[in-house]
Amino acid sequence: MKLEKCYLKLLYICLVFLLISGCAHTYVPKVVKPVAISYSGNVQNAGFVGFTTNGVGVIDANAREKFNYLATFYGTNFVPPVVKDYGLTPFTNGTYLITSEALSEFMVMNTWRKNEK
Repeated sequence: MKLEKCYLKLLYICLVFLLISGCAHTYVPKVVKPVAISYSGNVQNAGFVGFTTNGVGVIDANAREKFNYLATFYGTNFVPPVVKDYGLTPFTNGTYLITSEALSEFMVMNTWRKNEK
């Protein structure tokens, strides 16, 4: 009878140890850091074409679409609110001029999306 109690206690101790040790380690995947900029169409520029000579940003149609998509989710977090085509003006060859304010807000909204704010 005493031997059975001893085995039962040992079994309980092992069970508790397994339960505690199973919850002790949390594995978090490593953050993936990009080594290159993403493609927009066949061009590796992530939709940002560059700046004009007077410092205004130029984005392509894909970046404009992404900007408008993000504005629907995060636009109300800004004062004044960012709405569709906020700070964007049609330019040449299907590109758009983007103001420095809108470009800054675009980067913030994209960061929020990546961090799932």
